[in-house]
Amino acid sequence: MISKYEAIIPKPELSIMKREMKVSICRRISTKMQADGEIPIEGQIDECREFAQDSSWEIVQVYQDAGYSGGTDEHPAFHEVYAAARDNKPSPFDTVLTW
Repeated sequence: MISKYEAIIPKPELSIMKREMKVSICRRISTKMQADGEIPIEGQIDECREFAQDSSWEIVQVYQDAGYSGGTDEHPAFHEVYAAARDNKPSPFDTVLTW
């Protein structure tokens, strides 16, 4: 278990977590009310940075949105991460870290 962190890694690649790799962070918060009740988006990014550092992972990009629901993929940061992986060969990162 990765605590409150979640690394999006295809199951056959779980061994990848034991090696150095390049990661992107993708964060979003739905509303100001949610932001007030949870760790603010910058705090979430800080925790992801700490997790990546503890794992010897290099952060290559941070994507973030505020005011978008997590119940849909209709937020700009999600599409930016997807496009970066799809349009760049090789991909600029090995995985995406979310909080």
